[in-house]
Amino acid sequence: MDLDIDRLLLKANHMIKSILYAYSDRDLKKVRHFMSEGCYQTLLKHFEEDDRLHRRTHYDEIRVSSLLNRMFETEEYYNIEVVASCNAYIWTEIEGHDAIEGSQERKSSFGMKVLFTKRVDAQEQDVVRCQGCGSSFNIKQNGECPNCGRVYDLDKFDFIIQEMDF
Repeated sequence: MDLDIDRLLLKANHMIKSILYAYSDRDLKKVRHFMSEGCYQTLLKHFEEDDRLHRRTHYDEIRVSSLLNRMFETEEYYNIEVVASCNAYIWTEIEGHDAIEGSQERKSSFGMKVLFTKRVDAQEQDVVRCQGCGSSFNIKQNGECPNCGRVYDLDKFDFIIQEMDF
């Protein structure tokens, strides 16, 4: 596989930041196309746990630095494991309690492992024609048509997040 590691790490940083901001906004739908179904369901379980505990976790001013941990290939997928270190203002509000974890004044640091996968038979095209409205757009940029909002399965075109421990 011919891979531009620097480009992949920039993309990884963008995807991780987008997911954490979407988590804070309580709207994972806008980043659904970046993840496998399993990863998406795991994040939804985190939401459910937060709701059960009346807890809201906020990420703000996120800085991500990713390092390539390992690369391996299976018959169906290219696999890239990235270790990301993040700095962000993180605080948790617990409804009905005065307790607040974290601080808006002090950044917290945390790390995570993220597994990116790309199908061996993925299409190499960047620009596609939307099946919804007919406009052309770069599918690898965000996986969603900017005109009509139709979301595409990036798994057929590019790397997606298969697993994310956060």
